Amino acid sequence: CKQTSHHEGTEMCPYYSNDNFCKTFGGKNDALSNFHPCAFTYRTIKYSSREQAYQHQKALFFKDTKVAEEILKMSDPGNIKRLSKCLVVNDTWKAHEEKCMYDICYNAALQNERYRSALLAVGDAFLVESVYGEYVWGSGLDAYCTARTQIDKLPGENKLGYILMNSRQRLQDIIDKVSCNNDEDISGLAILLFAVFFLKNHG
Repeated sequence: CKQTSHHEGTEMCPYYSNDNFCKTFGGKNDALSNFHPCAFTYRTIKYSSREQAYQHQKALFFKDTKVAEEILKMSDPGNIKRLSKCLVVNDTWKAHEEKCMYDICYNAALQNERYRSALLAVGDAFLVESVYGEYVWGSGLDAYCTARTQIDKLPGENKLGYILMNSRQRLQDIIDKVSCNNDEDISGLAILLFAVFFLKNHG
C-alpha cells in the first residue's frame, strides 16, 4: 500500500483484507505470466514468450533494429526485459503500450492451448499480477501481500491483470457463441478454428 509505518499484508495495514478473492499470478513457472514459455506468432514473427513479443514490438516501435534483433536471439524473458530498458520510453509509446500488450496476450491465447486453458480455467476470478515493485503492470506487491490487501487499494495499476481478464472475456464470448450454435460438445480445436475465423472477420 506504499505506506512505510507498517509491513504490508498484515492487520496493521489500514487496507488489510483476508478475503479479497483475487487470483494472483507471476513468475516464469506460472502459465499466466508473460515470462512463462508461450510459443505463438504475432505479425508473422514467431515468439517464445509474450514478454519477448512485447519487448520486440517495443523495439520495432522505436525503430531500434539492433535491440530488436538481439531480443529475437534471446530466450530468457528476464534478460530480454533488462535489455529493453535501454529503450527510452516516451509519451507516444505509453499511449500505445496497453493496446500492444492486449493484442499480444489475446493472439497468444488464440494460438497457444496451454496458455488459453490456464486463462479459462480461473473462471471469473479477479486476476492480479503479483510482482514486488512492478507498479504499472502488476500490484507492486508480492503474492502474499497482494492477497491480503483490498483490491482497490493495491499500490500498482495491475494493467496486465485487467488485460488478461479482458482477453479471457473475449475468448469466453467466442466459446459461448459457438456453443449456442452447436447442440453437441465441441473440441478445443473447433473453438480455436472458430475464434481465428471470428477474429479475422470481426477484428
